[in-house]
Amino acid sequence: MQKRRFNLDSFRRFSGRLVPTIIATLIYRIIAFISLQIFFCFFKDVKIWIRNSAVLGTVSFLASDIDLTLLIDNKNFSHKIQLRKSLQILKKWIPLFADFNIYFQTDFKFLNQHFNTYELARDPFLLARFKKTNNRQDRSPDELKVEAFVYIIRMIAFDLQGIVEHPQVRKKKWKSYLTLCKVSPVTQVSLSSLLQKASQILELSVCDEEKIACLFQAIALDSESFKTHKCLDALKASPDWGLCLFPQQYCYTDLSLVPLTKTQQLIQQKQVQWEIVGLLSQQFLFNDKESLPRHLENILKAIPSSQIQLRLNVADGIRLLHEIT
Repeated sequence: MQKRRFNLDSFRRFSGRLVPTIIATLIYRIIAFISLQIFFCFFKDVKIWIRNSAVLGTVSFLASDIDLTLLIDNKNFSHKIQLRKSLQILKKWIPLFADFNIYFQTDFKFLNQHFNTYELARDPFLLARFKKTNNRQDRSPDELKVEAFVYIIRMIAFDLQGIVEHPQVRKKKWKSYLTLCKVSPVTQVSLSSLLQKASQILELSVCDEEKIACLFQAIALDSESFKTHKCLDALKASPDWGLCLFPQQYCYTDLSLVPLTKTQQLIQQKQVQWEIVGLLSQQFLFNDKESLPRHLENILKAIPSSQIQLRLNVADGIRLLHEIT
């Protein structure tokens, strides 16, 4: 079985280098177009489109996925079960379809205000819809820097397995990620080189960069549990960076809150906002409706009482998650 998996991975790496990006993108778009036309026949009241590499033209053949965004008018949608099953079938028969973000029109105001600028840029059709609402607040230069930092940190966490196991295949992907943030590409894709690029955005000290790297090694690379001795030791060694970078994990420990710098407070704010937006994009797919708002209630434990606005944002997220039936 291991040998077969190795051959499959080798084939994917080979295909990614062999097929030019423009041809790979065209193939992905044709697959998506045909699939979505069939989908529209059954769900005429659901808006659906592609995002990320397939729409941005940065596909690495067979190494990239086809990601979809779905938009539903309200949370009283009457065909929930049929839609879930259809998405499961689509993913089963065409494994290239990997990630579905499902939003409700009724959540648009909140989403528009809290969506990470760089993550939103990867979904141009959603961005265009947000622009029509005219309620997105302008980001200050400092805020944009922090959003770029958080974006890269989140992308590293999402792509960690590929970075560690197949760095050459991820080179094209990471060039597009870093270029989006106006950061020069790395010569070699690795955890250390990407964390270094993220740290450069905020002009962090070498000491802070090393603390972040240690936290990533202990927490992000530990797929078993963030409550292991290794993770807890890393959080105890750098509680301020652990609290702002991993509030969604820190809240499940017994560690006390510690003071944060203004930059760290802004990082925590953007991390928590990302977490809320992410939960809102997946609420339709979860059978256990209480688990998502409960997660946000736990995150409140990692937010100091002085961060009033951020706590209000979390409360709004909890309310929106409770609205789905």
